[in-house]
Amino acid sequence: DERFELRNQVALAVAKEIEVEVLDHERLQMLTVRDIEFEAYREFRKGLEDLELYTPEGLANGILHLKEASAIDPDFLEARIWEAPAHWVPTEYGGATGTPREMFVRPKEILDEVEEIAPDASMVLSFGGWLAMAADWDWESAVTKARLALETNPKEVDALRLRSRYRSYIEGRPDSALDALEKALALDNRYDLQTELAEIHLWRGDYQRALEQTERNMKANKKDPAPHLTASVCHRNLGNFEAAAGAAKRAIEMTDGSNPTADARLTEAYAAQGQENLARGLLAGLEEPQEDWYVPSAAIASGYAVLGDATKAIEWLQKGVDNREGFSMIKIRSDDWLQLLGDHPDYWHIIDQMKFPPLPIGHPFHGRERELRPWSDRGN
Repeated sequence: DERFELRNQVALAVAKEIEVEVLDHERLQMLTVRDIEFEAYREFRKGLEDLELYTPEGLANGILHLKEASAIDPDFLEARIWEAPAHWVPTEYGGATGTPREMFVRPKEILDEVEEIAPDASMVLSFGGWLAMAADWDWESAVTKARLALETNPKEVDALRLRSRYRSYIEGRPDSALDALEKALALDNRYDLQTELAEIHLWRGDYQRALEQTERNMKANKKDPAPHLTASVCHRNLGNFEAAAGAAKRAIEMTDGSNPTADARLTEAYAAQGQENLARGLLAGLEEPQEDWYVPSAAIASGYAVLGDATKAIEWLQKGVDNREGFSMIKIRSDDWLQLLGDHPDYWHIIDQMKFPPLPIGHPFHGRERELRPWSDRGN
């Protein structure tokens, strides 16, 4: 009706004013819009843009915008829900103050608050699953919440993304993960799903396809350092060490040196090039304790792994387990990590402590896992 058409025109004008690209699926969403205050939507979009900078300043500003969106329109649940990952993102990339355990306190409070309002909402279930996977390494709860979300709403994109992440990161079934992600992309071709697509190709060891996807992502979002971080890993595994270093340096520049994972990617590139002194110098900086600065243990471990120092790499992974370091630790069973540490029994001890399910039959490291994993409190 005329009211919806007017809302559509105003929403598109707001998007144009704040220089936000409006995709076709978002135009459709505006036409069938819930009663959301337009100023709230504007703050919401600004918040999401800031979160994708992956810097302490970007995360802080993103949270402020999301809070403002919620204040303008208390019924705008998406704004409240998206504040949760804004607090836990540093467990993946580092750079924030506090410990990983502390970074999950506020997300749990946020989701508890929203669950009281809409306990059966598919988006609430989806983000609850993300929290269970990252904060508690509770794989069963994550899978259950994704299933319930999709039963509630088969088009819940974040549940499909969660299912995809679980199948790749946790189960070691990237081909099945790709199926779930393609379903999500068919529903909503949004940017964060495109970055996830690059990650899945990287996860399965298809570094060329991952690199091609990251290049598309770089063009789509020139402010996001994440594609450059992924590109660095791809170039290193393809033997393009200078390009790997260049991609890492670009990510460092984009984040003003405030993203420890970017430093770790540069460390890996130097190590792969044989520039051990440069690599160890960067590692020394990352290892130096700082009260107001969190560096993921896995970021340091990866540098030592590429240097060939498995003992130090596993020592740092153990710190990641002991500190419950969230998203950075659930990534340690990718093709890259398996190639670096898959022949070391202590690596499989780390995997066992986190209670990862066994790799499927047919996986290249299925046999090594059966041989080297201690299989505590479960048979093999």
